[in-house]
Amino acid sequence: MATISIGNQLGVSKHKAIGGIISYSGGYTIHTFKTSDAFIVNEANLYVEYLVVGGGAGGAWYSGGGGGGQFRSDTGLLMNPNTYSVIIGSGGSNATNGNSSSVSNITSIGGGYGGYYDNGGDGACGGGSFVDYTPGNGTAGYGGGWGYLYIGASDDEHEQSGGGGGVTQYGGDGWERGGRGGNGAPSSISGISIYYAGGGGGYGSAGGTGFNGLGGGGSINTGGGGHAQNGGGGSGIVIIRYLT
Repeated sequence: MATISIGNQLGVSKHKAIGGIISYSGGYTIHTFKTSDAFIVNEANLYVEYLVVGGGAGGAWYSGGGGGGQFRSDTGLLMNPNTYSVIIGSGGSNATNGNSSSVSNITSIGGGYGGYYDNGGDGACGGGSFVDYTPGNGTAGYGGGWGYLYIGASDDEHEQSGGGGGVTQYGGDGWERGGRGGNGAPSSISGISIYYAGGGGGYGSAGGTGFNGLGGGGSINTGGGGHAQNGGGGSGIVIIRYLT
């Protein structure tokens, strides 16, 4: 939890709210939560803007890419003096779904796992599938890509798995080099533009993993899906800001 600045000997905080990593940009106070914590509001009728991203799913080793977590962002959330639990969803491990992130009544679910020689998993964004299996569906984003059996000019066969879905784009189908991860979405709530909740690339035996989506590849605190040789999905994030 962030250190409280003491206003006087009675322990009155100077801040409208405390919790997370506090920074300032463009006239806003920004609270960034990279791990689970508490957001403590000290001022009545505090209207905030928020970003809540669920954990990305795990890609499957030599198979499908993981789907990105759910991306929820809006303004005008009213918060009053209280202690609000902030949960940061962990990314999924090899071929497992990501976990939910939440604050107040806002919850973002995790992404769907990459199929390990099997179907892709359903989740916020769907996981990519292995050859001849079905990709996962996206319930708050896009589905994963299909796996294909690629037969080259010399009749050599390559197994090409689908990429995980992102919040703005389907995961790519396998084709020759493994499906790329679907793109995520940008947010500037932190003061700089960052992409979140992209899908991870699928495996292609002729050319390694497919290209990761923007925000994909399992980077921590992006909610990106894991690609098929890295496995783990990226943890989620919660960011809250209000006028200073």
